[in-house]
Amino acid sequence: MNSASLVYERVSLKLEAAEVRREAGLDDNSLKSLAQVIDEASIFLEESVPEGDSEAEDEEEEEEEYYVHQLIKLRAVACYQLALSSFQLSKSPEGDDYLHKLGFKLRLSDEVLKYNGNRPLHPPPPPTSLPPSHCIIDEALPSSLFSQLHESFAASEFWSAHGYPTDRFFSYNLPLSPPSFPSLLHQLSSTVRSLLLPSFPSLESASSAEIWAHSRTSEGHHQLHYDLDEVALARGEICSPIVSTVLFLETIAGGSPTLVCNKKINEEDRGDGYLCEGKPNRLLAFDGSLLHAVVPGIPAAPLSSPPPRRITVMIGFWGSGVNTTPTPTKLQPSDNLRPNMVLSNSHSWLASFAPISPLPPLPSSAPKVMSGEYVPKVWVSVKPSSEASSSFEEYHDEEVYFTGRFFLRTNSSQGVDDEVLSGMPVPPTSLPTPPSSPPAKKKRKASR
Repeated sequence: MNSASLVYERVSLKLEAAEVRREAGLDDNSLKSLAQVIDEASIFLEESVPEGDSEAEDEEEEEEEYYVHQLIKLRAVACYQLALSSFQLSKSPEGDDYLHKLGFKLRLSDEVLKYNGNRPLHPPPPPTSLPPSHCIIDEALPSSLFSQLHESFAASEFWSAHGYPTDRFFSYNLPLSPPSFPSLLHQLSSTVRSLLLPSFPSLESASSAEIWAHSRTSEGHHQLHYDLDEVALARGEICSPIVSTVLFLETIAGGSPTLVCNKKINEEDRGDGYLCEGKPNRLLAFDGSLLHAVVPGIPAAPLSSPPPRRITVMIGFWGSGVNTTPTPTKLQPSDNLRPNMVLSNSHSWLASFAPISPLPPLPSSAPKVMSGEYVPKVWVSVKPSSEASSSFEEYHDEEVYFTGRFFLRTNSSQGVDDEVLSGMPVPPTSLPTPPSSPPAKKKRKASR
């Protein structure tokens, strides 16, 4: 009989290979590779998991039980990947069965997860006298400003200086009043605010801009979340930007859209939302209190080397009272980074963001304002087949946490709010790896 450590090592290598295959382009073979991982792990676990909760009697049993548990975790990761991949390939019944086995009850709808499929176009609700929940503007920035911004992010040490990618969220806060030192980022924030004032008159009261950036691959995503004052949240207060924005610098053909839901924290969910596909110099703006995400990307074979990336700059416009944090003397390690750090000219990466002169004015004519693709139903219930109905949580392991919030263990989207407000840590979903050394061995008790 194979030991758990040998089976774990073999199956973990197969999962790594399946993930590489999936990232190279999603197809039916990707699903088969992931299913084989789950099957092999399950066959071994059915024969090996001991009954009861008795402690291991010796070091061999202790090590065996350790790797059995690692194998359970690995199966959960593979099951999650297989469920997501199934939805992305329009195999929703299979995806629902795997989510059911992981203990999920609610998920994003097919129209969201299979964003590049042939979907019916739904007319948005009739306009109201209220300010819009969102808007999209193409060719948003003057060409010279956009070109310089794109070049600055491409050529600067911004990414390496912050150790990007990092699990630590960080952003910078800039005053909208005349700054003590000029920069391209100040010019960007003032230009975007002026551009959006006709659509969001409440921006008149904005006093500062929070700016951050992301660079992602084709399969990248960002979990469902709210833009919040993190310092206030730690005190139990909920404060959001007046308006949040996403400016697309580089995009990937068929890449992940941004999802904006008509849902505010601790308020009733309207159930609908909008998708915004990326496009260079496209600006997405929305009510800063709305739930939003970058939908999980559908992997596709790269058509160039290096493969293209989805590079975006986000700006949140704040009123007075937002809590800022000091900029650290050293940006690394990433534990030094914080949200809403006061922008300082003391770091070398900012040299790539020198202001342009003269700053080009916005066109005298009002920009064409568009809406995203309307999604009438963002969430749907997980509906397992009759064969899988009795296997709820069969593959669930409480030590494996998935960060996306695209699938919920609750019957409503309030589950997202509960998690945000709980302050639950969000470690990255990753493949469990064997330890560098086996568990510490216990001394055998002397027989009497």
